[in-house]
Amino acid sequence: MFIGRKNELDTLNFLWNKNIMSCALIYGKKYVGKTLLANEFSKGKKVIFFSALPSTAKENLSSFTKALFSCISPALHILPVLPDFETIFENISVFAKREHVVLIIDDFSNLYHAYPNILSLINNYMEKGVSFANSFILLLDSSSNFVENTLLSSSSPLYKQHLTAIKLSPFDYRETATFFPNYSPEDKALIYGITGGVPYYLAKLDQNAEIKNNIMSAFFLRNALFMETPTLIMKQELRELTTYNAILTAIADGCTRLNEIAERAGLETGLCVKYLKSFFYMDLIEKETPIASSDQKKSFYKISDFLFRFWYRFVFPNLSHIASGRIFLSYPTVVEDHLPAYMEDIFYEIVKEYFTKYCSLLPFEIKNIGRWWGKDEKDRIDLLATDIEHKRGLFGMLQYTGGRPMDISDLHDLKKESEKVTAVKEKYYCLANRSGFTDVLKAKAADDGIFLITLPQMYR
Repeated sequence: MFIGRKNELDTLNFLWNKNIMSCALIYGKKYVGKTLLANEFSKGKKVIFFSALPSTAKENLSSFTKALFSCISPALHILPVLPDFETIFENISVFAKREHVVLIIDDFSNLYHAYPNILSLINNYMEKGVSFANSFILLLDSSSNFVENTLLSSSSPLYKQHLTAIKLSPFDYRETATFFPNYSPEDKALIYGITGGVPYYLAKLDQNAEIKNNIMSAFFLRNALFMETPTLIMKQELRELTTYNAILTAIADGCTRLNEIAERAGLETGLCVKYLKSFFYMDLIEKETPIASSDQKKSFYKISDFLFRFWYRFVFPNLSHIASGRIFLSYPTVVEDHLPAYMEDIFYEIVKEYFTKYCSLLPFEIKNIGRWWGKDEKDRIDLLATDIEHKRGLFGMLQYTGGRPMDISDLHDLKKESEKVTAVKEKYYCLANRSGFTDVLKAKAADDGIFLITLPQMYR
């Protein structure tokens, strides 16, 4: 069953229906659903599908030839030996004069690294739009670094062809919930917190199983679904996994400042920055700076991929327990008891998505959203959303683990803290709490236009 991606499908179908030579690019992290989207789009169409190999130009030429003739001459038992990639595109051009065809090249960076002239070759055929007009080229790749620095750079031969680029993101918290319609809001949020809305991970879980069984089968059995996933992904991109593991473990354990991460991992800060850059290229970590602050140096790092965040927080430190089978005894204390604290930051991400995507009641358009903190570590605001000039702002206090309804004192604390953000002149307030609110606070919020948000409300 194919879920979501309506906007992306609409874009691809719009380009297809123009009946002119077009080239589009779908990119995003591994397992985000690029190939699935391409297959959904190409249903009912004539398709040449080539998955590029991490190998030589010769091997890719042979594989590309097989993909070509399996589409245009599927009855052939003995395939012609094509001398070069130019001949492949000449065959596609001849075939396209008779029938509208989609050429899909998956893992395109593999082909580029084997044969860098492929970009110029595609560009040449796009410039011959008359003879090649009945074709649609769709490139897929997982390396954001390669895509943004090579395909989308101004020096790329495809740059002037107005290449349509679609960066595919994981599903948001509500889209993720559609995979588990019978789960409670808390369990839907937890599934989001361990998968990050990545379609491949969601499809592997059982929507009819209890949440604990899904977590155990995904991470804590000897043959768990995602036991090797982070390691396999990193092995494809990185060397020296020992150091990278140390860095991710440090961040997962709460070391968020550069000097804290470096010290925990046993690295000089300059060398640590080098390792962190690799994670940025892989979309595994991100750097957060305070909203509406002139001091952008006060930044911290966090693991942006939720499956990696969960794995390094709970799986990596307990690998010996998992291998020995003792995790069944220790799970309640080493995992289950700490899930609410883990979900605090996931709750923050969910609230951000709620305000940027689903809440239509705000009195201004959000242009910036995140957190605010001052020089003193005690000066901190859980959520701050502002307009483009930081003149109007929504200040939020978020609580997932408190276990009590928020009351009027929490609102007072939030208002007092908001006074420290002097750039924002027009202030609005919201409180988001898993455990709800007192009647006194509800009455005050109704009178003053304060936003009160519960987890079930964000899923309605």
